[in-house]
Amino acid sequence: MHTPDGFITSWVCVAMILFSLGFLARAVAVVRKSMTKKKMLEMSAAASVIFALQMLNFPVTNGTSGHFIGAAFSAFLFGPEAALIVLASVIVVQSLVYGDGGILAIGVNTFNMAVVGVYAAHYARKAGIFAGSVASVIASALSAAFFIGISGTIKLSLVVPAMLKAHIPIALGEALITVAAVPLWNALMKSNPDLLSSAKKAVLFSLALCSFLLIVFVPVASSSPDGLESVAMQLGFFEKAVSISPSPLAGYTFMGAASTIAVVASGLVGVLLSFGLSYSMSIGRVKQ
Repeated sequence: MHTPDGFITSWVCVAMILFSLGFLARAVAVVRKSMTKKKMLEMSAAASVIFALQMLNFPVTNGTSGHFIGAAFSAFLFGPEAALIVLASVIVVQSLVYGDGGILAIGVNTFNMAVVGVYAAHYARKAGIFAGSVASVIASALSAAFFIGISGTIKLSLVVPAMLKAHIPIALGEALITVAAVPLWNALMKSNPDLLSSAKKAVLFSLALCSFLLIVFVPVASSSPDGLESVAMQLGFFEKAVSISPSPLAGYTFMGAASTIAVVASGLVGVLLSFGLSYSMSIGRVKQ
């Protein structure tokens, strides 16, 4: 659901960068007031895992694929403000380093997936993990459709139902993953209280877990277009996508190679960058 540059008109992109920065600044201020070393390291590790999982597209209907967003996962683990920091860290790394989502559209993507996705999951939490996860994806998809529509790229009356149709099965996939991942994560943290007791241990844990995920699932990940790409192709505005700046690891390649080993290596760079960015934004009056 990473919107590329070209789908959203420039003034909307600029406005949304400022708007999303406001949400992120508030989240950082709120989270830093009660931050603990354990939570800071756990958030950073979660950012790494979400980055890795977002690389792994799973097939859905009609030649379309989806990928884990992680908004509900992080919201249920850490609360909405901390989750916003986690997701924003991942989105920034994806955009600036991998070209996954436009650079000018970075504010739109942060708002759609981090702000809308996280708070939709948070407010639907009483209905359970499954419902919260579905709500996060559907709300994010509708938000993306809204910005595409108001930009004049395609009529709202066309893009909204198309995005809903494409993302309902993706939302179900997200929910199934989240239902399994949240209790597994909590059980892992509870049974291993020293697992993230230092930055070194947290980095090694993140690298080990993400290496396993990427090595196992990169070879079988779907190469089909994701929900937004599929809608853009179906409605005829895919060619409007542009790249305004080259990305160092564009397409999750590594040193120009796109083999499984190269993709895994490229992904691990993003794992470390996501960890570091989340960690940097979380540092405050840390309590032990």
